[in-house]
Amino acid sequence: MKWRELWMLRLCPGCHENETPTEGGLFCTPCHALLRTPPPTHCPLCMQPLPCSSCITSPPTFDSVHAAFVYEEGPMAFAIQRFKYKNQPELAAPLAQLWLSQLGPALLALPHNIVPLPLYRQRYVQRGFDQTVLLSKALSKCTRKKLRLHWLKRTQATPKQVGHGQNIRQHNTASLEKAFAASPQVCNQDVLLVDDVLTTGSTAEAAARALKKAGARSVHILCLSRTVFGE
Repeated sequence: MKWRELWMLRLCPGCHENETPTEGGLFCTPCHALLRTPPPTHCPLCMQPLPCSSCITSPPTFDSVHAAFVYEEGPMAFAIQRFKYKNQPELAAPLAQLWLSQLGPALLALPHNIVPLPLYRQRYVQRGFDQTVLLSKALSKCTRKKLRLHWLKRTQATPKQVGHGQNIRQHNTASLEKAFAASPQVCNQDVLLVDDVLTTGSTAEAAARALKKAGARSVHILCLSRTVFGE
């Protein structure tokens, strides 16, 4: 690991002011106290608060959602933004460890095949890395699950979901219908689809449809954080 990466990891990504605890951990003590986990009772399909009428009237294609934290303004959002947009790919490994420490046995019980929700190639060139691939590699290393990099590809660019209002994100859903293509290798396989943030779930839904169309037996979504609209 380069000197810059070591130095950056000493600073809390949630505030970029305090150093992280010497005994390990990604966030400083004040920022860690601000992290919010999803409600204990939630929709088993989409992880939104109950009652979830949308999953009753129109069940998603994916089989479940598993998020470690609620996505809101604060340390986790700042860390993810630094990871993706401030050229700090070195955060992938500690974020994956945080995943494991937060979800524990529930994470280990999820499907063995890790499939990153990929970036479109143009956005990859702009950013220089694919954050979901880095997260998936780190997650594979610490859980011993199999990384399947070529089981899903993004065939066209789609609008960014994070940072827009819910109505705009839902309006973007139509452009996602042909955004993904899955490999025949997913046939009869259980898939753990990895993303950093889940908002409306429309992108994950489009990816799950492509995977199921190619024959996947089940698709379970794993994300670092989940936006909660029901509050």
